[in-house]
Amino acid sequence: MKRKLIAALLVSTTVSFVQAKEIYVSPKGIGDCSKENPCEIQIGLYNASTNGEDDIIYLQEGVYKVNNLIYAPPTDEGNLIIEGRGDVILDGNKEGRILQIDTFVSNDDGKNITIKNISFVNGKIEGENKKGAGLFIKTKYANITIEDCKFEGNIATIDADGGGLYIQTNTGNISIINSTFKKNTSQDYGGGFDVNSLEGTIKVSHCIVEENEGGYGGGGSIETSIGRVEIINNIIVKNKSDAAGGGRGGGILLTLKAGKGFIVNNTFVENTSSAYGGGFHIKAFDNNGKAYIYNNIIYNNSAEKFGKDAYIETEIGNSKYEPTIKLENNNFENFFVENLTKIKEEGKFDERFNISADPMFVGYYHLDKNSPLIDRGVIKEDIPLPERDIDLEPRISRKTVDIGADEVFFPTGNNSNSQNNTSMETSGEGGGGCSLSSSASSINALLYLALPFLLLVRRFLRG
Repeated sequence: MKRKLIAALLVSTTVSFVQAKEIYVSPKGIGDCSKENPCEIQIGLYNASTNGEDDIIYLQEGVYKVNNLIYAPPTDEGNLIIEGRGDVILDGNKEGRILQIDTFVSNDDGKNITIKNISFVNGKIEGENKKGAGLFIKTKYANITIEDCKFEGNIATIDADGGGLYIQTNTGNISIINSTFKKNTSQDYGGGFDVNSLEGTIKVSHCIVEENEGGYGGGGSIETSIGRVEIINNIIVKNKSDAAGGGRGGGILLTLKAGKGFIVNNTFVENTSSAYGGGFHIKAFDNNGKAYIYNNIIYNNSAEKFGKDAYIETEIGNSKYEPTIKLENNNFENFFVENLTKIKEEGKFDERFNISADPMFVGYYHLDKNSPLIDRGVIKEDIPLPERDIDLEPRISRKTVDIGADEVFFPTGNNSNSQNNTSMETSGEGGGGCSLSSSASSINALLYLALPFLLLVRRFLRG
């Protein structure tokens, strides 16, 4: 029930359309697309793509045995919402892609596409340059929102990308909110999802990404050139990256280039890679790239080569780059950064108050009340700290934010925990990179425990 309520309480990018055309469809619809006489889903999509209006397509509850559905307006069209009413399942029966939405050739500047409360299961595509077995969306400028959806058992094989979901846009913003990606596979990029925006903002928030498998980015692959990426408050577990040439990013593969990426308050556990970055892998091939990594549990992941928990790649061919990297208040055992010595010389690397401890999980990757990760996160004005955790509980329960996707709620009472910082250990391989591991520091612990109080005082003085 809590998961179903998250979308209502999160800040959503869903747009309400005044005087939008309402189109009603049902699994066995044969009517005129009215509320009283719903039509079949492809008829509803065709009507929406040709009427020149803003459209809301309502899917009545049930299982739709469908594949190769298409929404592709030839000319200027309005905004689009496709919303499930009740339990709506689009089942591709492993016979093709389930749904394709393509507004790239039309005038989609300023438009919004929203997919809400729909399950995409058993889609299948195969072949090079094929993308999105469950759902494929391509826009030029339009914004895309995926909210309260589920992608499960979709397959993109023979060099295809995006098992569950594929999104591509030039300047549009992408929001994936309160959605689940489970047991999807892709032979190339993005087992669960593969999303790309050259200049827009990409946000993945309050999602469950579990047991997906891909060549690169087992759980998901995200790419931007000069845009912004926010990966916030997700549980990303038991995913696998196993490309023949060496996997990258068992949980997530993030390609930043000159963009800015925030990885904040996530839980990465038991993800695996056949080469680099078990929990996640970041490609930062530009000196202007920025990676901010705060308050994450990156625990018990594995990689066959380097970076069992995480890996930041800054070298390609003979080129070496010095992106800005901030790594604070995380829980991990091993984190590998290429070219780290040079990055530190440029003053572009900052790591502090990271620890290595057993999170003490209970239930579904939630923290025990005695976990050493409680009150161990950091609050900063320049990072997008979520207001609520994965269960809708307030993000700050006591002194400061907890590490990971779950915030332990304490109605009353207080306790304290020790704090570790990190030491640097130079590796003899991997292009002069460094592997980070943990050691205790009581002085830094005292300074850290005082930090939340000082921040609150500063906020109070600022009004």
